[in-house]
Amino acid sequence: MANSYWVAVDSSPIPPSTRCSVVDGAILHFTDSQLSIRNVYEKNSQSHEYRLDNEELYVNDTLWATTYAKYSDSIILDIIDIARVKFVRLGNEHTEIQKPALWKHKHWILSYNDFKRELILTDYPYFDDLEDKLCIQKNLQEGRFMDIIDKWDVVTINNNQLFVKTFNQTDDELYRIKKYQGDSLVTLESLRNPDVQASLKKIKYISEVKKQEIQHHIQNYTWKIDKVIKLDTIKQMGKYWETELPQLISLKTKKMSFLFSDDLTYTKYESDNSIANGNWKLSDTGNEIILNDGLYPSDYIDLIVASADSLVIGNIQDFTPDNYDTMWGSFSIYYKAILKR
Repeated sequence: MANSYWVAVDSSPIPPSTRCSVVDGAILHFTDSQLSIRNVYEKNSQSHEYRLDNEELYVNDTLWATTYAKYSDSIILDIIDIARVKFVRLGNEHTEIQKPALWKHKHWILSYNDFKRELILTDYPYFDDLEDKLCIQKNLQEGRFMDIIDKWDVVTINNNQLFVKTFNQTDDELYRIKKYQGDSLVTLESLRNPDVQASLKKIKYISEVKKQEIQHHIQNYTWKIDKVIKLDTIKQMGKYWETELPQLISLKTKKMSFLFSDDLTYTKYESDNSIANGNWKLSDTGNEIILNDGLYPSDYIDLIVASADSLVIGNIQDFTPDNYDTMWGSFSIYYKAILKR
């Protein structure tokens, strides 16, 4: 174990009836006498004295874990009263040339066997944590952004480059970068399920000329909802199960509209009343109108079709009643609509 690095990739609770403590993503670094422990997203670690006694691992003279199984490149530990955890060794034989400039590109397709998601890897902090960066995800099977935000990073541990992110804020996705193929494809190894085929592929950016053409088509018109094509409740909480919120009614009665101005400000209307305003821009891919800073899925309006006098858009909208007084009373609605000017 001495002079080795390990990352926790899969956990099962002990006892099974309990929820598993947060263990995935833990990094263990063993030296001759010290064990350093940190999370993959953290820069600082805590160091402890340790010793091995047969299959038992003692940390600061307290039994911390027992060995359940050993393999050539991994080990399974039973961490006392917490979880059974699989750790994968991060050996320096996996060294790959780093390409930090590549990660300035923000729009990617994550492929995991036949499942694909679009990732927008922003530089914005994840909530108030300045070390973690915000990730917005789109479910390509359902053709809409997911209604929850996650975090991501690329970290190097013992010459292993790891692409790490969360899923639904609770599950950790941990990938080792196997190979950079040119400047647009990254082959990944899922550390939890190494048999799957995983990769990241750039989504191409449109030219500045094309971007200006699309913006010119959109700006300085009031776009009114002409027809709602799709309306799905993604998440509905609290006592409002049987109610219709005013914003939802305005969708159904075609009273919602948008004005995207050439100074890159926007106003959203319900009938003739302004209900939201801020800044807007076209994404570098040309596939989304991004509102404000793009910190939430609802800030991304899918630009599905832009024809001569109409737009087909998709958007997640978070609805909260005016008398909202607890956290248990909100809707997430995905709608697809035809707008006309």
